[in-house]
Amino acid sequence: MAPARKRQRTSGQNNKLTAAPAASISEVPQACLELKEWICTAYGGRHGGADKRKFPLLEGGSFLEIVQRCWADEEGLLNDSLSFAQTIGIIGQDANVDAFEEKFMTLQDP
Repeated sequence: MAPARKRQRTSGQNNKLTAAPAASISEVPQACLELKEWICTAYGGRHGGADKRKFPLLEGGSFLEIVQRCWADEEGLLNDSLSFAQTIGIIGQDANVDAFEEKFMTLQDP
């Protein structure tokens, strides 16, 4: 019996819906920039940052530990998520937690 043939790699070249990369930093969405900063801060906390940071990073830890801290305080997680969504402009500044939950956390039938 012949050995199994390797599958040919598929590339994204055939994808007609690919987005053009940002030509300048001003074209990068604000959410991506905020996420980059958060990842850098989380990485710094995990790898040698001794100073205490804002919740949920605190004094670092593994990604799992940080996520567990987030879910341990669901009310704080919702309030921080609302604040982040307001900062990047995807929900109005006058929105409250109930409006945030209705818009982003309610299952919608397609």
